[in-house]
Amino acid sequence: MARRLACALLVLGSASALAQEAPRPDFSGTWMLDKGKSTLQAPAPDTSILYIDHSDPRLLLTRAHVVDGVADLFNILVLADGKDDVKTWRGQKEVNRCVWEGDRLVLESRERRDRKESLTVMKFSLSPDGRTLTVEESLTGPGRKVENTLVLQRETTPPTLDVTEADLAEIKTAVLRHYGTRKPGSIGEGWEGDLRRGALFPAEEGRGPSIGIWELELKDGRLALIRRPTSFEPPVLVYFGFFLAEVDGQWVVLDEYLMEEWIREVEEQ
Repeated sequence: MARRLACALLVLGSASALAQEAPRPDFSGTWMLDKGKSTLQAPAPDTSILYIDHSDPRLLLTRAHVVDGVADLFNILVLADGKDDVKTWRGQKEVNRCVWEGDRLVLESRERRDRKESLTVMKFSLSPDGRTLTVEESLTGPGRKVENTLVLQRETTPPTLDVTEADLAEIKTAVLRHYGTRKPGSIGEGWEGDLRRGALFPAEEGRGPSIGIWELELKDGRLALIRRPTSFEPPVLVYFGFFLAEVDGQWVVLDEYLMEEWIREVEEQ
């Protein structure tokens, strides 16, 4: 009897260990909103694109709600360790916290500005086949509460560098519109002139066509418009670009970024 009990406990213990070692979901990918399957209390965007770079516990999330060809961006980088990540800037305080609840990843973002506080809670879950991402979202702020259930499908067709001259013209327009609507006055006339000049060069090996000093590349599965280094020191500091997507036949800017990995290489030297 004692031997049977010991064997049973050993089996249970092994099963428990295997359950604990089961890999957690990887939410990495580009996800497109399926409005027909989603439940939205907030006004529905024309399109919503969610890009996730997930290497547990690190989670980098960019979400673009696209309305009339303009992307309203939300970016966040957190660690899924259950600890508060506090940022304070110009009287604004933001506290982010990310934690696992079983197979769901829960992200809380609390923002306080001018004595007003808002809370966003996003709960991510992945379908067994890895093709559908569900985000249960709760937005609470002064005098309002909105709850959404977003169902997103994995984008399986990666972007390519097969863009036409018409595509390049539309990409220039999208970038300029992005600056005009999101960051008025934040870009110098020289930068705008570089884009407007529109000099077109043949594609080099591993790269796409160029617009002035900007070149198209594929990076992390997304089409990127990248400004090449100039004579600044260190030159890596001007590696700057935009992530792009074609939505319903129209190019939009999903994100803008500084290429941090190259900065780190410089710092390590």
